[in-house]
Amino acid sequence: MEIIHPYMSQMNFRTHSILYFAAGIVFIILETLGSVWTGIAVNSLIIPLLIWLYLRFANGHWNRVHSLIIMALVFSWMGDILLQLTQFQESFFLVGLASFLVAQLIY
Repeated sequence: MEIIHPYMSQMNFRTHSILYFAAGIVFIILETLGSVWTGIAVNSLIIPLLIWLYLRFANGHWNRVHSLIIMALVFSWMGDILLQLTQFQESFFLVGLASFLVAQLIY
């Protein structure tokens, strides 16, 4: 039995979830094929899709914990992108690592 948030219809929840997981699968396929820029583009959409799904799910019941989760997800997103860009410039590695550290501290 599925538990669906009362503010989301079952169809919306499934549609958003499928979109999120499809982006992850497309990213894995592109990484496997060695497609650098399209892989980075798709990877940069995964966490914003998760944030969008989270915002839809938390509709109407906002508190400080939700704000912290969104902040942590944003820092995780920055870390993902920066670590993807280290193949072009190594200085992005430390900044990406710091982004993940901040995300973990917020979590």
